[in-house]
Amino acid sequence: MSNPVFEMKFFALKMTVSNLLIVAVSHTLCSQSTLSIENQVESINEAYGKFQATKLITGRAYTINDYQAINSRLTIDDNLQQGAILFDDIFYSNVKIGYDLYHQLVIVQLDSKTSSRHVSLDTANVSLFQISDRLYRKFGGNAVMKGAFYEVLYESPQIAIYAYRYKVKNEKLVNSKLMTKYMPVNKFYVRNGNGTFNIANKSHLLNSYNKSDLIRTLLKVNDIKFTKSNIEKSLIRFAHKMNETD
Repeated sequence: MSNPVFEMKFFALKMTVSNLLIVAVSHTLCSQSTLSIENQVESINEAYGKFQATKLITGRAYTINDYQAINSRLTIDDNLQQGAILFDDIFYSNVKIGYDLYHQLVIVQLDSKTSSRHVSLDTANVSLFQISDRLYRKFGGNAVMKGAFYEVLYESPQIAIYAYRYKVKNEKLVNSKLMTKYMPVNKFYVRNGNGTFNIANKSHLLNSYNKSDLIRTLLKVNDIKFTKSNIEKSLIRFAHKMNETD
């Protein structure tokens, strides 16, 4: 059965890549002088294998496991997921990829015939990436959003919902042993016709619109409630309803 959320996000990924790569990207790779979105090299391993000659893929060795931690620094767990990435204006699919939310690093697995290695990519060259059905896009800093990667929760010309996700380290002694836990933190943003706003509660959402009474009515009619635990789902439902009314 198809996943409509995944299909929407992957369509957004393909559209973004297509827009960025309308003009063919000039790189010497696999005896080609130009690459376009139709004939991108799909193996990031092959590109990394030519690193010394082309400087195409750059990064550092990365150790996934933190043996003092009781959970993972990554978005899901310590197992990298299938995904895709736009690195230095070149699109790679079929990539094993993860996102370190503590260090804000994009991790890929590079396989050879005899071994595998994990590399943290130079994030300055990463424009967007997809982990399973999660799409992340880099935004430059402004007065509201710091320059970082944001998960795209919903996106349309009328309204967009983004999540800035990170983890903080919590350490404590347990039976004379130092234990680490990475605590997730999520901040949500709405982009509408008035600009971009940090949304932590219902009042923030209402204040981001000129006609707050109409927004209040829409929330009430559709039984959309905002609590600390459900704000993400509520914002996504709200965005869908806003698009239906336009």
